Amino acid sequence: MNRFAGYLLMTVAIGHALVGLILYRGSLGAIWAAGFFNTIRPGVDFDRQAVFWFLTFSPLVFLLGQIANRALDRRDASVLSLIGWYLVGLGVVGAAVLPISGNWTLVAVGAFVLRAARQARTRRAMLSIALGIGLLHTLGGRAVLRSA
Repeated sequence: MNRFAGYLLMTVAIGHALVGLILYRGSLGAIWAAGFFNTIRPGVDFDRQAVFWFLTFSPLVFLLGQIANRALDRRDASVLSLIGWYLVGLGVVGAAVLPISGNWTLVAVGAFVLRAARQARTRRAMLSIALGIGLLHTLGGRAVLRSA
């Protein structure tokens, strides 16, 4: 099955990480220069907190891409639907709060994942029908052979 939706999520994750590394290079340098461990003080270092959460989002989206690919391989429409609706919801809420942002990307990618879920559901149903017809044909053939 086409893995476009999963790879799209992984691409978004990599792009998000690269943008974070570029935009927050000063804050990242300050974290590194301070010794990395225990260098973000809550309520004080807002720029460091921002880079932390910005970059933490990337591996989670990459993981969703990998899960989506596994679900696509298994034609698991329920997992794909869950991921798709989650992305759309997160994107809509994020865009409402911060309209000039990458949150709109989540809405678009979520739509691709929902489309993949619909295709997986359709293909799985068609496969079930085909297997059912094959099984009936096989059982019907055996019944004919037994009666002869």
